[in-house]
Amino acid sequence: MTRGAVATGRPAALTRLERHRALVRTPAGLQLRTVPTPTPGPGELLLAPEVAGVCGTDLQILRGLRPDPARVLGHEGVARVVAVGPAPAETTPRVGERVLVDPTHPSDDAFLLGHNVAGLWAERVLVPVAAVRDGLVVRAPDPGPATPSGPDHDAAVVAALAEPLSSVLEGHRVTTGVSARTPSTLVVWGGGVVGRLAVRWWRHRRPDLRVLHVHRPGEPPLLPEPGTLALAADDRDLTAVLVGLAGPVTAVVATPRTASLEAVAALVGLCRAPLTIDLHAGLPAGPAGWNGVEETVDLAALRALNRAGRPADPVARTVARRGAAPVTLVGHRGVDPATLQRAAHVVSGDPTAWADLVTHHVGLDDAPRAICAMVDGDRHVDGRPVLKLAVRISR
Repeated sequence: MTRGAVATGRPAALTRLERHRALVRTPAGLQLRTVPTPTPGPGELLLAPEVAGVCGTDLQILRGLRPDPARVLGHEGVARVVAVGPAPAETTPRVGERVLVDPTHPSDDAFLLGHNVAGLWAERVLVPVAAVRDGLVVRAPDPGPATPSGPDHDAAVVAALAEPLSSVLEGHRVTTGVSARTPSTLVVWGGGVVGRLAVRWWRHRRPDLRVLHVHRPGEPPLLPEPGTLALAADDRDLTAVLVGLAGPVTAVVATPRTASLEAVAALVGLCRAPLTIDLHAGLPAGPAGWNGVEETVDLAALRALNRAGRPADPVARTVARRGAAPVTLVGHRGVDPATLQRAAHVVSGDPTAWADLVTHHVGLDDAPRAICAMVDGDRHVDGRPVLKLAVRISR
């Protein structure tokens, strides 16, 4: 079939599979159901997800803390193209190619994968024309060999880290883009997978960087990271450590939405050195204020000004503090497709450097049990602390 031909090319397996399994949100909770398989229309793609990650945002949606309407969640993962709609563009991925989907459209609010359109927690997912046309579907590297951690931690599973790592890469870009000076100290506030990815990425770029890693009380013990001081947010020594940080300081706030304002307030109120804060976490809308700062800032609105890699020169806000150096606030929502693709190459290029962060993986049959346990606040799955859960959907 020529490149521009209409893809009657539904594979034989797909022709037989007029229905597929998906993890569906229902009034009774998350359930594995059999649902109709869509046929891609002009400019659309039908994908077969291989592996999908479970994100903290997914858990917030399932807990009813966010209004996102998608019945099938999942915005992290890799898939293969199984059908191409009529009249594909020359740049449209071909049937059989392995791809990533950038979940955030830079300008179209109607597309947010796994939030307001069906996501990757399914054996099939339809990608609408706007996402295909505007380049949000990019080719993914083929999985490499199994890692020393065992065949269950091969590069296909570790690829679930590509999307969260891409967000860390974008945070690094916007933060360094607005900082007048190179930081001497990094503070990462948040012990989840994004926080740990941030520590590793910044340390990879700057091995000499002093790092303070702050995690929530009661979180699983932090994995040892060379050159990192790890403290719980309620540690009695944290206040003195923040006051005494050598500047300039860059801070990455990678907490759950419910803890982000508290983290920002501690950093602004206690760190006296020149400070740049990456608003990586979700934030409640409305102005925030702090003692010693005359201005208020709508942090959620500020974070949204940098969206999916645009603008090239990041938008930030610098505010003065009484008795301390100014603080620059910056953040982002989403990444551009090239950054997502770059992150996928990073994790596939050396999966052993990241594999330990994928602490659990399950198949579709076991996914409702594991995910519902996390929704209920259990930080253990199968008796072990969970950091990143990956759902292997197909091989």
